[in-house]
Amino acid sequence: MKLNDLFQEAHRIGTALWKSSIPQKYKHLPIIGQGATSIVLDNGNDTVIMLTRDAMKKDWLIHDWGLGLGDWIDTFDAYHQKNRDLSDMPVYVIKLPKLFPLSNQNKKIIKKSIEDYNKIMFWIKKQDSMQKFEEYLEKHPNGLFKELVEFLQNYEPEQYQVDFLTKNFMQDKNGKIILIDPIVSTEIMDALKNIKNYKYNYR
Repeated sequence: MKLNDLFQEAHRIGTALWKSSIPQKYKHLPIIGQGATSIVLDNGNDTVIMLTRDAMKKDWLIHDWGLGLGDWIDTFDAYHQKNRDLSDMPVYVIKLPKLFPLSNQNKKIIKKSIEDYNKIMFWIKKQDSMQKFEEYLEKHPNGLFKELVEFLQNYEPEQYQVDFLTKNFMQDKNGKIILIDPIVSTEIMDALKNIKNYKYNYR
């Protein structure tokens, strides 16, 4: 997906981080991606810097009981012109290895894995979430979403939304599928949805 397409997609709901929110010490790094809750900067040397207001995403990316792929290196506050709740959420700075677009074969694997996940988890917010998690792990002990399901057991279903868009999956240099952005916290999504009459002017 082109950078301009990423910007347009983020703008449909709003963005938790403005380009102007990037601190001076990171402004020299090119923006290579932007979603509703995060901005990704090219750090060179096969790494990227992610700026995100989503604390749950931060936990997923840095902890061994999540993906455990990145390092949390900094935190800063950034005012949001349109929403006080977003202004109150700190911005986490995470260093990650550079990832790559999915191969066609990995796209097929992801499609099948999502179908398997949805068959079990569709009613998770209306039924016993722990029972559903256990059922998934029993049927898919080595499935693509095993680590994610184990991670989500630390949260209540109301705290997050699963976000299984293709762009939220990437692969490493060896072709391993990486769930880089499979969830988003409900708190930050609710704040974004409360932004009214949002206008954008990225230059």
